[in-house]
Amino acid sequence: MYLSVRFRSLVWTASLLLMAAGALRAAPSAASDVKRDTSAILSGRATFQKFCAPCHGSDGKGNGAVASFLLKPPADLTQIRRRHNGVFPQDDLEAALLATRRSETTSIRMGEEILWGPIFLSLDETPITARTRVAELIAFLESVQEQ
Repeated sequence: MYLSVRFRSLVWTASLLLMAAGALRAAPSAASDVKRDTSAILSGRATFQKFCAPCHGSDGKGNGAVASFLLKPPADLTQIRRRHNGVFPQDDLEAALLATRRSETTSIRMGEEILWGPIFLSLDETPITARTRVAELIAFLESVQEQ
């Protein structure tokens, strides 16, 4: 009986995650819809400080408080555009940040980065809200690019 209830619980949880992942893929790109206005950038900055700064540093240069404990140094996020030949890869970043499972593509893009899709989905009320959070984060990242 215990295994049966536990198994059903696992199947139910997996089903919810798969439905959420499908909703994320089906929704239109939020990153392209969010205006690069001050409120979006400020909101993205708040998300960055809460979730990204511990590794990447408050300035995004890869010098966060826990950076020295990681196997691979965090990327300098102020150099994303430079690393992509002057083009800011907005859609690629959005796909990587909303990924709900590790794939060869997300591993290449994100290295050993935390898989943020499930975290943002668990924090936000809907997949659309999670996409908006990520779009604002991307707006902030785009605003801090150095040439």
